[in-house]
Amino acid sequence: MNGPKLLVVEDIRDTLAGTLAELAGAGIEIEHVTNVKDAVACLRRTKYDIVLLDWRLPLVAGGPVNDDAGLAVLKHTRSPDAGDNQGIPVIVLTAQWSIVDPATLTEHPNCRYVISKLRMDDITGRTQEILEARTSPGPRAQGG
Repeated sequence: MNGPKLLVVEDIRDTLAGTLAELAGAGIEIEHVTNVKDAVACLRRTKYDIVLLDWRLPLVAGGPVNDDAGLAVLKHTRSPDAGDNQGIPVIVLTAQWSIVDPATLTEHPNCRYVISKLRMDDITGRTQEILEARTSPGPRAQGG
């Protein structure tokens, strides 16, 4: 497949099943991992166009869920170690707004949106919007 590539970092596989099926049907190639360690490994080895990132994740496979593990992935996308994925757009997903510190997110301009997992239609729309902006000719869209 030669379409846009999406990395999904979500520890509960069924949470986004319908949304991911819709995006895959639109020609988007999707890779799904369930923890921080695997997400960082993917970002080091494969170029993606966008990341959907759950905020509460295990750090490693089979580990306990950490309330701000998503921050480790977000920080990685800003580091030179991210290679071709440095500055990649990230959509943060959460069902618990109280654990996401807005001040922390403003330090990461590649974090385009924070979306409730309860609003799946927003995830699809925002993902497609960012991908269209990244693939259209002309200057890249800024902000979110």
